[in-house]
Amino acid sequence: MTRCGSTGSGWTPEGWALVDQRLRANGVVYWSYEDYLRVALEMRSNRDRAVFNDVNWGLADEHFDEIVKCADTSVSTVTTQTL
Repeated sequence: MTRCGSTGSGWTPEGWALVDQRLRANGVVYWSYEDYLRVALEMRSNRDRAVFNDVNWGLADEHFDEIVKCADTSVSTVTTQTL
């Protein structure tokens, strides 16, 4: 019996090849060991952390409407502002 699409327990080169193929097919970007090693060695030689994001990373500059569902099942929309 397999759970959650698992093909077995533990890591195998064959299992990783299937994961890698699915990730690439779906455009999922991930770090290879070589990517990790390059950044780790750079941090070590600079004696500093690696900074990948600035203050506006992620969704910091996005505006979203907040939807509040009230107890009486009515819905109201509140426009929020960026902090």
